[in-house]
Amino acid sequence: MASAPYSTRFLQVTTPNVWVSYPVPPNRRAIVKAIAAVNGTAAQGDVYVQIAGVSFFLWSAPGGIGGQFATTSQVAYAGETIRGYCQQPGMGLTVSGYLLLDDGLSDDGHLDVYYEAFYRPEQLPGASAS
Repeated sequence: MASAPYSTRFLQVTTPNVWVSYPVPPNRRAIVKAIAAVNGTAAQGDVYVQIAGVSFFLWSAPGGIGGQFATTSQVAYAGETIRGYCQQPGMGLTVSGYLLLDDGLSDDGHLDVYYEAFYRPEQLPGASAS
């Protein structure tokens, strides 16, 4: 029985100057829906999010406590990687969205994505520091 739709966290980054990666598993498609970034330090620093090596979110955080939230609909296909980076200690980044079952083309040539069949990343190969 398929599960109801829910959001899942792909990345949670708190270690400075380290790219943290989430590889999209085979036969899955990740939809990044939300990005939350905070700077809890007095130092200026940058926060990045990439899909397949292309940056689509950059926040150049001013010194002082502050945050940035973005909603989006970015797609990462099976085999692609979602990556996040925080420059300074005390900064944080969370990237969340949906992980969908994607079994390719249907008989009529349309792409089949089963929105009712969601998988939690912890059930599949998950995020790892790189």
